[in-house]
Amino acid sequence: MRKKLGLLRCEKAEDEALVSDLLHVFHSTGADFTNSFRLLSDFPIPGSSTSFTFAEFLAKLIEQCASLEELKLAFTPSMDPRQLSILLALSQSNPQLFELIGDKRGVAKEMDRIERFSELQQMTTEELLSKLKKAWTDWLQKYRSRLENEAEGVDDVAELKAERVKVMNANNPKFILRNYIAQNAISAAEDGDFSEVRRVLKLLEHPYSEDACVEEELMQEATVEAPASCEPLSNKRIPYHSKPPDWSGKLLVT
Repeated sequence: MRKKLGLLRCEKAEDEALVSDLLHVFHSTGADFTNSFRLLSDFPIPGSSTSFTFAEFLAKLIEQCASLEELKLAFTPSMDPRQLSILLALSQSNPQLFELIGDKRGVAKEMDRIERFSELQQMTTEELLSKLKKAWTDWLQKYRSRLENEAEGVDDVAELKAERVKVMNANNPKFILRNYIAQNAISAAEDGDFSEVRRVLKLLEHPYSEDACVEEELMQEATVEAPASCEPLSNKRIPYHSKPPDWSGKLLVT
């Protein structure tokens, strides 16, 4: 995990808390893990970049976060309210029996989902945006402080920056086999067209590549080959490294 965050020179006691806080931000904001980790390599060691703008970087991270509707879907309670009520009553009246037939962690998780879902139901898009910005800003301040520690005593900060970016990009893939990418390839293959399968396999041969030409070539190839009457075309033309589209949240892995 330290390599994913570009913490290469020394191990600090606060690193565990930094990672734990980051995972909490991921959970609360619904941020895309793959793209957000990849973006962090653009967050510079303090003093190593004159072109970096915090507001622009924050905006890129916010783009990777879930929308209000996506968060509502993610935190929709999954347990029947009547079943939950029975389990809660049982935990109070007969703790021993509850231990035998109940799932304490599952009940606690469901209670958290209900609380979060209720909170989201009352929230506006503007309020969510404010919360997203605050969550990421608070964590990035801690990360910046940690990167300052990382650079202490270093004569050539530019060299450290280059090494940090290299290691981070070697541990945070740009491309992964997302459900919607696989589904597009499967749907085409079921119709006898295996070209998308070949493109995806070619892309995944170099998941850490920063060579934009690789993806652009595959996207252009897909656009040329795709039949004009194909309805899912708009889904297929999404860049392979993009945050998953809304419709992909309805896919079920079997």
